[in-house]
Amino acid sequence: MADQVIRGTKDFQVPEYFNFADVIDEWAKNEKEGRRQSDHPALWWIDGAGNEVKWSYQDVALNSKKTANVLSTAADIKPGDRVMVILPRIPEYWLIQAACLRTGGVFVIMAINIGPKELQWRILRSKPVCVVACPCDQIDNELLDVVDQITSSGQVNIRSRILVNRMKQEQREGWLSFEDLFRTASADFQVGLQQQNKEIHTYLDTNLNAVPQSRLILSASTTGLRCIQNM
Repeated sequence: MADQVIRGTKDFQVPEYFNFADVIDEWAKNEKEGRRQSDHPALWWIDGAGNEVKWSYQDVALNSKKTANVLSTAADIKPGDRVMVILPRIPEYWLIQAACLRTGGVFVIMAINIGPKELQWRILRSKPVCVVACPCDQIDNELLDVVDQITSSGQVNIRSRILVNRMKQEQREGWLSFEDLFRTASADFQVGLQQQNKEIHTYLDTNLNAVPQSRLILSASTTGLRCIQNM
């Protein structure tokens, strides 16, 4: 029904200021107060080995606030700063995305199966101030080497490199541990106002000529609509 309403509306109005993180918090509030069933998870993740994560909206709200504080303290993320994410679809992928909504950071989505040259081009093009990656079988260590080389060269001012160790425990020189930062992060974070025409996502696609191109996703008129259409 919601999808039919959206598709049938020629002039869908969006507010001047909108942050989808407020929607997450509202659902968490409804869940806490019994207006939404708490046995319907907001996120349910299972890997090939049978490891399982099941989070309620209250969990997602709490964990994404802590993650927002991780980005704010470790990388000093401000509205408009780009956060490149080289992660498989693990729970932290969605936490970083929600945390970017809270901080105003721009979530730069990166495929994990690209080659080193493609990653280098994308970093030079998007100029992220923070890179979040995961050591795992799906991600070649050469990709992390590229991040280190660009950081050392100063071509891009990457202020922080964060390693998520859900899939494999690993330490890497110059990289911060997401788990350590998350463990000590505050659960209090005030969502900032965000104009509906501000960039929140950047996709770097490859066209038919094999030249990567950027696609921008704006805050209100896409995030909310896509959520409703996927219900």
